[in-house]
Amino acid sequence: MANIKDKTWYANSIVSITEDGMEAHLMLWPSAHEEGATAEELIMFIREKGIVRGILEDEIDRILKDNIFLEDVVVAKGQPNIVGTDGRFEFFVEVERQRKPRILENGSVDYSNYNAIPLVKKDDLICKYIPGIKGQDGFDVRGHVIPGRKGQELKPIKGKGFYMTEDGLEYYANVDGRVDYSNYYMVVSHNLVVEGNVDNIYGDIDFVGDIEVKGDVFPNMTIKTNGFLVVDGHVESAHLIAGKGVILKNGMQGSGKGVIDCKGDVEGKFFEQTTIRCGGTLHANAILQCDITAEEGVKVEGTLGALVGGKTVSSTYVEAAYIGNMGNVATEIKVGTEGDTESELQRLQDEVKMDTMELYKTDGKIKLIDEAGEKGLNLDSVADVKKQLLRVKISLKTSISEKEARINLLYKNIEKAFNAHVTASSQMYPGVAVFVNGMPVRIQEVVNSVTIKKLNDKVVMTPNTR
Repeated sequence: MANIKDKTWYANSIVSITEDGMEAHLMLWPSAHEEGATAEELIMFIREKGIVRGILEDEIDRILKDNIFLEDVVVAKGQPNIVGTDGRFEFFVEVERQRKPRILENGSVDYSNYNAIPLVKKDDLICKYIPGIKGQDGFDVRGHVIPGRKGQELKPIKGKGFYMTEDGLEYYANVDGRVDYSNYYMVVSHNLVVEGNVDNIYGDIDFVGDIEVKGDVFPNMTIKTNGFLVVDGHVESAHLIAGKGVILKNGMQGSGKGVIDCKGDVEGKFFEQTTIRCGGTLHANAILQCDITAEEGVKVEGTLGALVGGKTVSSTYVEAAYIGNMGNVATEIKVGTEGDTESELQRLQDEVKMDTMELYKTDGKIKLIDEAGEKGLNLDSVADVKKQLLRVKISLKTSISEKEARINLLYKNIEKAFNAHVTASSQMYPGVAVFVNGMPVRIQEVVNSVTIKKLNDKVVMTPNTR
């Protein structure tokens, strides 16, 4: 039997491989018919060209049977890899809240259909687990492995206030309430819904959980919660206390007596003559003659958003379309840190050093007494001294802890104050006094679209860029 390498078809046939290596093509020379080429010989020929996987024997048989010459025919195919997908949770309530109140055509902000609390009813489906898809390796015709990424499964959600199906794929609420979810931990907590008004007949509210008031809140009433508070109606000169957030869909007329104390964000259509202490950001459509302290920022939203009168203090920013008004109403705004922050920081650091040295001395005295007791000496005469030393030690440790917490807060405030600014996107009026990190600017004439901030050692007014 002649060596196939001596045959004409062997010398003149062409094997080509696509750029991605996933297909091999054979163009067979016509003499293969007369020379009696066999399928086994063609496979040997293909393999000698580096094709080792995915050879299509049926196609090779077809080439010989149908005398297909001088045409590219696919004779080997690779196997594409399968990229696995990770498992995921599909939630049917909005656990990651997005602030998107609707901007109306007149430029105001509509809070009427806006809610901070993802609420569920008992036995509502909260979320479903979608298992991942396992990946699979592929290969090309040269035999190279194409890795297929293996999908990762997520760990089950833990927490309370919900139950799972037996297969662990669906999570349902155990109670009516609000859903809190973070990092695979979920809590469904009970909420209080007041269908009418909070007035003298209903009484004050002190509730552990979220509160939603469908009606109004009357003067002199107190509502307290460690969670969220949402009021659909109007709020008058009441006292609102919340641990996580406050949303007033129709605003608050405080009449100089109303107070909001909140550790999170405060949001409402308008606030007038109200004292607001906010641990997060204050959002509103209008603020009139209020006394405000906001840890994060103050944002008066909408193209007509106005901040007029009163005193506003924020560690980061105050932004509104209009600040002040044509009547030159006195409006004071402070952002950043006060001038004495650096001196307070240095004082506290010095005091911590002194307290730490005193604590070291106190520990040394206590140790001497303890060592004397270990040597068998009678400690009755110093028992009172040791008690006093222990009291001093506790007092010093408490003092150091409190001062270090204050130092950390001051450092955070200094960091926030670096970019502190006051922005009026439309106009700022005479009567407005702005303090940036303790440095004052008093507006003497109407200023259009301006931002006031500290640059180097000066406070500057720069036009806003669109």
